[in-house]
This record gives sequence, structure tokens and C-alpha cells, in this order.
Amino acid sequence: MATKTTKAAAEKANNLLDNSFVQSLTSVGYRFANVTLDLAQNTTQIAATASYETIGNLREVYTPRTEFGAYANAYTDLVKKQFDLTSRSVKSLGEAASEFGSKAKDIATDAGEQITDTVSANVNAAAEKVSETVSDAADKVSSATKSAA
Repeated sequence: MATKTTKAAAEKANNLLDNSFVQSLTSVGYRFANVTLDLAQNTTQIAATASYETIGNLREVYTPRTEFGAYANAYTDLVKKQFDLTSRSVKSLGEAASEFGSKAKDIATDAGEQITDTVSANVNAAAEKVSETVSDAADKVSSATKSAA
């Protein structure tokens, strides 16, 4: 009995979720994956660029100098360059995250609208079927009552 009930419930759920619904969910997953991979690619590029620049800055510090005071200037320059690099990297990462958030929000909004439209249309179709069935049953009861009288 429980298996029949479960099977019937699954069939009813499948009727509410037609193939176009499944395709739109797949499309949403694809779009979200692409946005996520774009973010990963952008942040990796930002980090790689910062790493290369840091290595270049360190090479400058370790360049031999003829005067002891030049080393102090080199370290001061390194700190300034690294601070600037950190500021630019954080700004770039923030922009990438903001762009991701905006795109993810758009995808979620579109998905919500698609889900609402699909489920609404299927529920309305099911309600019409129920209404027709009830109307047919009422007509049959009415006919049976008239013929019995």
C-alpha cells in the first residue's frame, strides 16, 4: 500500500515538473557553473599577477648595493610597492566578487521566475482537469438522479 502511495505521489510530482522544467534547471546549473568558473579564473589571474609582481619587487631588494643606506631605501620602496600591490589586488578581488554576486543574483532571479511560471502553469492545468472531472461527475449524478426519479 505504501509503495503504491509513494509511486502515485511520484507520478503526480512528475506531472507538475515537466521536461521543460528539468531543462531550465539544467540551464541554471550550467550558467551558474560558468559564472563560478569565471570567478575562479579571474581570481587566479589576480593572484598570479600579484605573485609575479611581488617576486619582481623582491628581486629589486636583493640587488647588491654599494652603500649601506641604499638597502634601507630599497626596503622602504619594497614596503610602498607591496602596499600598493595589496591595495590593487584587494580592489580587483572585490570587483570580481561583486560581479559574481550580481551575476549569481540574476541567475537565481531568472530561475525563480522560471520555476514559478512552470509550476503555476502545471497547477492551473491540474486544477482545470479536476474541475472538469468534478463537473462530469456532477453531470452523471444529476443524470442518474433524474433517471431514478
